[in-house]
Amino acid sequence: MTKMHNPRRSGFRRLLAAAAVVALWSVPTFALTPTFSSGSASYIHDPGGPLGASTSGALPLQNTGSPSNTLNPDTITFQSPSGKTNAKAGIGRTQSSTVAKVVFPSGMGVDQTDPNHVENGSALRVDFSSTWNITGAGSFGPSVSGVFSVPFAASIGAGGSAQVDIEVHWDAIVNGVNMPDVRSPYVVSNPYGPGSVITAFTAPASPFSPSSFTDHASTDQIKVYGFVQIRVNNDDAPSATEFPYQTSQLFPGAEQDPAFKDIFAIEPHAGFEVTPEPSAAALLAVGGLLALRRRRLN
Repeated sequence: MTKMHNPRRSGFRRLLAAAAVVALWSVPTFALTPTFSSGSASYIHDPGGPLGASTSGALPLQNTGSPSNTLNPDTITFQSPSGKTNAKAGIGRTQSSTVAKVVFPSGMGVDQTDPNHVENGSALRVDFSSTWNITGAGSFGPSVSGVFSVPFAASIGAGGSAQVDIEVHWDAIVNGVNMPDVRSPYVVSNPYGPGSVITAFTAPASPFSPSSFTDHASTDQIKVYGFVQIRVNNDDAPSATEFPYQTSQLFPGAEQDPAFKDIFAIEPHAGFEVTPEPSAAALLAVGGLLALRRRRLN
């Protein structure tokens, strides 16, 4: 006997599924927003050797979720008129009841043009540190994780190379007690040879303790710090690197490629992020739907 389709039951199932999604991703009403305490960032643009001199300086920690490249670009000429390296860099910070993080701008990176092959690799290094206070009622949680993720693209000429080095740490002070590395540090050292590269660097999931933060009698803070360094060495053709958030100067239109869309959707960031847990109200709503379903089926 053929089983008949019941549209009312199917509609209810869709409603139940939607309610379950709401329950799983509801943010508690007692959430606390961390308050920015202090932070700093600096850059070093090294042309390599034996020619040219490096430049360095501070980067303003922009109070925005979409920072610009304030170093845009820094150009070092190491063999006039054609040998040079350009670097772009910037950094911002943002905080809410669900995040406390630093953010890097799209297009941040370094390139090198060295047609006479006189220079070794040119590099851009950005060091950063940002601290937030945990103050007020509620909690930053209930489940917090340390996060880091950046998209990366490189166009490396024949005979050339690139290198990405990253080190990120997550610290906390809980009721005046210093707690270094509340999750495992993220350390990367990846070399690349000639060719095209579109990839991402993302810190793996790691146990996090404590899992949430509240305001105690003494100091409560969270802190993310570390560095990102990109090195590129031109040989037979100009070579360049970048963080391609949403668009790419190196590979125009690549963000439309299904193979890379997820990478281009990553806003380069490092910091703390709340993992939502079911809220009591949402769970009660789901429970009510389940009870209603039972009554209708009886």
